[in-house]
Formats: sequence, structure tokens, C-alpha cells
Amino acid sequence: MWLSITHRQYFLCVKKQKSALRRQYILPFLSCYNICYVVPQLVGKMPSLRPLFWKKYPLAALNADEWEALCDGCGQCCLIKLEDDETDEVAYTKVACQLLDCSTGYCSDYVHRKNFVPDCIQLTLQKITEIAYWLPTSCAYRRLYEGKNLPSWHYLNTGSRKSVIQAKKSVAGRCISEKEINDDDIDEYIVRWVR
Repeated sequence: MWLSITHRQYFLCVKKQKSALRRQYILPFLSCYNICYVVPQLVGKMPSLRPLFWKKYPLAALNADEWEALCDGCGQCCLIKLEDDETDEVAYTKVACQLLDCSTGYCSDYVHRKNFVPDCIQLTLQKITEIAYWLPTSCAYRRLYEGKNLPSWHYLNTGSRKSVIQAKKSVAGRCISEKEINDDDIDEYIVRWVR
């Protein structure tokens, strides 16, 4: 039985739908889309970004700009996810937050997103300890939290923001808006291309 997760006070808004399906949304939360698009050649030239900060410092030691710069802009955090309430397995759907531009994979109104999606939360070091298990395994925040390196295709390694698309990690062109579906059909949109 799938239970989707929300961060509206963590699991307090469960509602009954269909026969055995209980669900909530895991809503988009990362502060991914207003980041300064940096490339390795600029790191070190910008005073707030230390050279190779993602390799040299733990998450707790990053400044705000470094934290934001970790995001690869894949948009996977903005997909609706479901969690099996018996096994705790997390399944991603190809259904995206209403604000996600499905053609680019970027938030269409990042600065004002809370006005439209009050449940959208910003990933912090404190929150990552609670929710890392449902972040994609390719997520820079999750990987560094788990003591792993950034993926080879990450733009901080390649110098190109296009590498996330070339690695087929972006949701651009692969998702649909939550406004286009019936909520009762959410489990029909589960995908396996997010791991």
C-alpha cells in the first residue's frame, strides 16, 4: 500500500483515498533553482565559493552559496514521490509540482514558490538527516551526507550545466505537471528512471 510523504508537519495530513491507498505528497523542497550557476573555472574567483569546496569540506562547513551551488538542477526533488507504508520503499512518479516547468526542469517561480506551494521546504543540514532516504541516490546533498563523491557528470566536475541532461538525470522533458492528472491516479505514474 503506497503512502506518499509530505512535509506539511511530517505525516499529519494523511487522507484516505480509494480502498487501501493512503497518500500524501512528498513535495518539492530543495532550494535548487535560484542558485548562481558556477563552473569549476569560476570557483575560487568568487569570494563566497572556496576552491573544490565539495571535496574539502563537510556539509556543515559550507557557506550558503556553497550549499546552493551543490544543486545540479535535475528537478527530481520536485517530483511527487510515494512511500509504501509497509516496506518504506520510496517510488518516484513522473508527476511534478505545479510550479515546475516540465520542459526545462526548473521552478517557474522559485522566489515566490511558497505563496503557491506552502509545503515546499528548503533543504537544510538539519532536514537532510530526516529525509535523505527519499532523495535520489544521485543527489549531491545526499551523496555528500553519505560520505560519497559527487557523480562524475555533476556540473562542478564537468564545468557544464548540460551534463545533468546528458547523463539523463534531469526531469526536463520527462515529467508532467500535477495539474494535468487526477490525484486518484497518482500511482499509475510511477517511474523507474529515478533511483
